[in-house]
Amino acid sequence: MDVKNVLWFLKYKKSRIEETQWFFTSHNGDYSDNSKALSETVHLLYPEIRIVWGINKTKDYVLPSYIKSVVFQSEDYYRERAKSKVLIDNVYCENAFVLYKSEPLKNLAKAMLLNATKKKQKCYGLWHGTPLKKMGRDQCGNEDVSGFICNDLTLITGNNYTSKIMAHLSFDQMEILSLGLPRNDILFSENTNQNEVKSKLRISADKKVLLYAPTFRNDGKDTDGINLKRSGIEQLELINIDSLLTAFSEQFGGDWIFVCRFHYHVSSVVDWDMIKTKYQGKVVCGNISDDMADYLKCADALITDYSSVMFDFALTGKPCFLFAHDLTNYECHERGFYIPFEKLPFPAAQTNEELLKVIKNFDKKEYTDQITECLKMLGNTDDGKASKRIANYIYDEVYDKKASLPIKNNV
Repeated sequence: MDVKNVLWFLKYKKSRIEETQWFFTSHNGDYSDNSKALSETVHLLYPEIRIVWGINKTKDYVLPSYIKSVVFQSEDYYRERAKSKVLIDNVYCENAFVLYKSEPLKNLAKAMLLNATKKKQKCYGLWHGTPLKKMGRDQCGNEDVSGFICNDLTLITGNNYTSKIMAHLSFDQMEILSLGLPRNDILFSENTNQNEVKSKLRISADKKVLLYAPTFRNDGKDTDGINLKRSGIEQLELINIDSLLTAFSEQFGGDWIFVCRFHYHVSSVVDWDMIKTKYQGKVVCGNISDDMADYLKCADALITDYSSVMFDFALTGKPCFLFAHDLTNYECHERGFYIPFEKLPFPAAQTNEELLKVIKNFDKKEYTDQITECLKMLGNTDDGKASKRIANYIYDEVYDKKASLPIKNNV
């Protein structure tokens, strides 16, 4: 947040609260993820709620008519945010700060800013996944983290495992509830036709979809686009796509296509024309929709490395494979893992040859049993009803309707 944003924060701190206005954001101005799914459900259940979204001005979204949009982090954004009764996004609602041992003056400024902007608002962060890779104070090289401060903030997660990690990372400064992830409701929906989703994503209905979703790498300053290359481009060069698609056809039947979805940090700068030419059209763009859940809904199999998307996809019971060519560096030097990599229920490989082998040797029953055990270990709360459950809980809590928790929270 720069000086201009802080000044707007302070300018509107005394704005009168509009009791029926809720303010949504996601991924720095996207209309996507858990916030989008919850926003749609809130409108269906409580049409009297006035919904405002902060949208990146570079995004050309066709928003529902009931939404008022303001440019993300503009003056209008902070004006509407300041007068909203409820703030919702997929992180911390710009309502929390990490503190560092080496920055005492900045820590003081952060505390003063939070205190200056504290209002009678309720803030809800819909956490965006299940962490495999270490974050915050646990991440390699982050020993400088000394604390965490926030105003009235409730974090909502998809399972008890994530809740426990987030409680630790926030030094137990937030209320945390395991109520499920709204974005995953679509994975349980029988009313959402897979072919309709494929049509929206420009994928042929007669093709089986192999979704490839590498995570973002960042172990320091990105010199000459090295991190961009390490976050998917390098991996594509190691995969024999023709052999891979043949292996899937032989093991699972059907005619497969390779859909590559880059992390949102990468997708905006990747050269898709170059990729299309280099791979002769065999690599299909997987960044048409900002919602990963759309791709998970129509995917018949997934390959990733360390992305939390593996846990979302596990809810479908479909095959997921891990291609981790830089495992040692990532585990020992870049991020580290909360769950030992070898304990994950997904078949893993570090080379193209190993990947083809684990696909050939895939055992559906063994995989299903391991997935079931994994979701049990996580304390999964996703069931296709998260959006409704969370919308009702927030509404009841904000308007003093004696809110109750339908799912026990075990943080």
